[in-house]
Amino acid sequence: MIIVNCIKRQGRRLLHRAVLVGAISIMPASDIGLNAASNPAGCTDQNAPASGTPVITSASSAQIIQGASFDYQITATGTPSRFGAVGLPNGLTLDSSSGVISGIVSATGPAMVSLTATNSEGTGAATLSLTAVHTPDANGSQHNCDPGTVPPYQATNQGFNSLVFCDDFDSTATIDVAATGNAGYKWYTYNQASQYLPTSAYRVANSALTIWDVAFNNNWGLSTEDIRTYKGQTFMFGYFEARIDFDPTLGPLARGWPAVWLFSARHKEAPGGMHDPTPWSEVDIFEALSSGSPADYFGVFAGTIHQWQWNGGQEIEGFVNTKNKVRPGVEWNNWHIVGVLWVRGRVTWYLDGYPLLTQGYGASARGNPPAYNCRGSMAVPQGVFTNLDSEPEGMMLILGSGPQWPMNVDWVRVWR
Repeated sequence: MIIVNCIKRQGRRLLHRAVLVGAISIMPASDIGLNAASNPAGCTDQNAPASGTPVITSASSAQIIQGASFDYQITATGTPSRFGAVGLPNGLTLDSSSGVISGIVSATGPAMVSLTATNSEGTGAATLSLTAVHTPDANGSQHNCDPGTVPPYQATNQGFNSLVFCDDFDSTATIDVAATGNAGYKWYTYNQASQYLPTSAYRVANSALTIWDVAFNNNWGLSTEDIRTYKGQTFMFGYFEARIDFDPTLGPLARGWPAVWLFSARHKEAPGGMHDPTPWSEVDIFEALSSGSPADYFGVFAGTIHQWQWNGGQEIEGFVNTKNKVRPGVEWNNWHIVGVLWVRGRVTWYLDGYPLLTQGYGASARGNPPAYNCRGSMAVPQGVFTNLDSEPEGMMLILGSGPQWPMNVDWVRVWR
């Protein structure tokens, strides 16, 4: 009975992991010699380990996705006491006692891993073939921040001709990798959850940034201001743009999603934190929102302006623009430029230079189009969203995604 229970538990575990490791054959109890009617005198010890050198029975192949979590169980006959795995890609580790290989994959290519399982009789060996799932192009372009770079027409139409912020991601020198909070960096790694984005959650190569995360932190990866020391850069008005791509099929694996957004620096500096009574602003330049998280990504371009405020009770109220989603019908495995034009009283979202969404606001309006309350528990106030234009510390720019959904960023630019 003890062995039966153990095998059933292991079977459920392996079936749960079949999404990542492919088909795994689970032997029913009736096929491994468990017969309650035999040996009625109890001549066989059902708790004794199986004899003989272990034979590895787990799947011989699996898929890995860069930036995604991986979980694989080595199984073998003969009740092994120790497991081994040589040649694991970066980011993966083995628990030698349980035989579980897990971690966040940071490798981009295939790998052949030598597996072993050992008991008192000897060591059995097998090879695990890891195949990298197709990922979008992570080879970025260069010279996007050079002097003389021509601003897009969306910026020049509003007189935004100065390139006040730009990163071409040619090295990690622009990132506060050590989380010092010192001045002189373009990107800081300390987030709203009082945690640091570890170096295992992003990389810079081939003139592009690839970013994911190791835990769900509301898509807060790298920000242009350190929220502890207030060093860095914040913005008021301008044209904000980023060239990005990502694999749209990874939504079912992820909690969190590719996002480029702006957030109130004043709110992160406020001593009241989330209970700060003053409304604060957020502008999502782009979000790859799924129909639920985790869930299939259905191709939407989400551009949202938020007004958050503490309701004095137990919750935070959120007012958002009614028309904040559109399906542009593009292939996100290819590079695309997402952008926002922010002028006083209006925010317009762009994809590859074409306007998709616009939200107007003013002191005597409830938004144009009308805003709505996320919870439906408060009426939309007059002047909703106008606090965006009076954020005293400006808005910090943030890049981020979820643990299983990497986003590539070729460059980021801000025109004023």
